[in-house]
Amino acid sequence: MDFGIIVSTGLFSNTGVYTMHVSEVLRKKGGLFTIKPDATVGEAVRRLKYHKISALPVSETEGSITGLITERDIMHAIAAHGPDALDMSIEQFMSQSVFYCAPEDTLKQITQIMVLNHARHLLVATDGKIVGIISKGDILRNQLDESELEVNVMRDCVRLMSLRP
Repeated sequence: MDFGIIVSTGLFSNTGVYTMHVSEVLRKKGGLFTIKPDATVGEAVRRLKYHKISALPVSETEGSITGLITERDIMHAIAAHGPDALDMSIEQFMSQSVFYCAPEDTLKQITQIMVLNHARHLLVATDGKIVGIISKGDILRNQLDESELEVNVMRDCVRLMSLRP
């Protein structure tokens, strides 16, 4: 059946599946926040709360990474050491195994990395420098946006078809 209408938004790949790249998610998110390894757990908590994020790359110098401190790491620190953990260095609790992706990777690719490695966060690197961080929450937000877009496109198509004689 020919509807006589071709809509191209540039959002769909030649396979018909939306392929958003990490770089597009980073543009929506904003800046990268890091913390030094000698900072306290309490300072990490304050920064996480202030920036409304769930993880901070740990960096001695701009662009280099020594680890990642997450809400989960902090919870384990407090469970093991009680309130004293808040005055301890994050270096003692940060994850040193960090997974990376590139800005040109698709959300589908990084979802596979996260699932296979049980990772909630991936650092985004370009030319050996950290340029961002992406979380499972970021991926879910984009999947919801994608679903909403698809529903709206389908509604528009139905409306257009109902206008035809």
